[in-house]
Amino acid sequence: MIKFLQSGNKAAKYILGGFLLILAASMVTYLIPGFSDTTLSRTGVVATVGGQEIRNEEVTKVLQQMSRGRQIPDQYMPIFRQRAVEQLVQQAEIAYEAERMGLKVSDQEVRDELQNGVNKAYFFPDGKWIGADKYTALLLQIGKTVPEFEHDVRRDLLQQKLFTAINASASVPDSVVEAAYKERNIKVKFQYAILNLDDIKKGIKPTDAELKSYFDMSKSSPGNLIPEKRQIRYFMLQDKDAEDKVIVDAADLQRYYTEHQDAYRVPERVRVRHILVSAPGAGPDGKVDQKAVDAARAKAQDILKQVKAGGDFAALAKKYSEDKGGNPGSAEVGGETIAAPLEKSKVFPPMVISMISVGESTGGLDEMLSKIADFYDEEVDVAVGALLSLMEPIMIVVLGVVVGGMVVAMYLPIFKLGGAV
Repeated sequence: MIKFLQSGNKAAKYILGGFLLILAASMVTYLIPGFSDTTLSRTGVVATVGGQEIRNEEVTKVLQQMSRGRQIPDQYMPIFRQRAVEQLVQQAEIAYEAERMGLKVSDQEVRDELQNGVNKAYFFPDGKWIGADKYTALLLQIGKTVPEFEHDVRRDLLQQKLFTAINASASVPDSVVEAAYKERNIKVKFQYAILNLDDIKKGIKPTDAELKSYFDMSKSSPGNLIPEKRQIRYFMLQDKDAEDKVIVDAADLQRYYTEHQDAYRVPERVRVRHILVSAPGAGPDGKVDQKAVDAARAKAQDILKQVKAGGDFAALAKKYSEDKGGNPGSAEVGGETIAAPLEKSKVFPPMVISMISVGESTGGLDEMLSKIADFYDEEVDVAVGALLSLMEPIMIVVLGVVVGGMVVAMYLPIFKLGGAV
């Protein structure tokens, strides 16, 4: 080997150096996890479960839900993508097995889950439906539409049915066993004839009266009616073409604005806070203590005087308000909701502020705070797991650099020695 290098053949040295470079590159390519992973294509079908295709668009949608609107770093993308595929495959397997067993979830079951399930405090506070508009707005705050959320609820119910059916014990009565045995073993012999439609048409010649009579009897059936049709003619006019051909001056704009002022008027908004001063009610004898009423009125007038004099409303609410229990305007919160000072602090993310506001409005603040804590716990776990997964390829790259450096350090003196000789 040394004599070969001492021969002064530069072409051989270049070939050997190229071979070592290819060897080092192949080590990096095959040892780094995810570097040459081609199991997940960026287009087309990712996997097939029971005839159901899992496409790349579905994987991308799950990745968006995992990221919750944030950009996933490129080095974490293979890890998150693999988890998204595993989640979709598991859901497809559950749906396939449930369909094979004949399990289904009705619309009524979905409504019952919304009314009586874990989210009833948000959709049915005090047993009353919050309305379609608030329902849609509440789901948009968590990044989901109504069809997507109800699809997830239906999927969870189907999964519960499947697990219940698998874990539950079943007993088959003797009558069912007997009926199944007869169905599989009893044989029936029957005779049949094959009729050709063309031959039948040749032998049957209905009269006009018979055809009219059959039509009168069958015209009420929807299958025998031809749907009503309309023929329309239309033309397409794009905004850009109209803007190029129509000239609108300032007078036209002013006239249109004057005629449609109501469409551009912003309603006046007022922020309301209160301090509750309770007046005494009637006693057992039906009479009202006038002195107590005068004292409450004097207290209210004194508070009003302090407010008009520039007093701190929050401090006065904490001192005088009789509305307890953390309600808006109570002494505990100084006349405001919890979400208002949190939003002013500019410390908490907007999503946290919105969820706390929804919890206060629906009376489920404790459950909403628990959901926020669970969300950030899961986010921390994902970040730590991704960091640990990233350490392995980094160590392999470092090891490859060390090995390559040792190879270069070992052969470089040999090359120089061969060149000197």
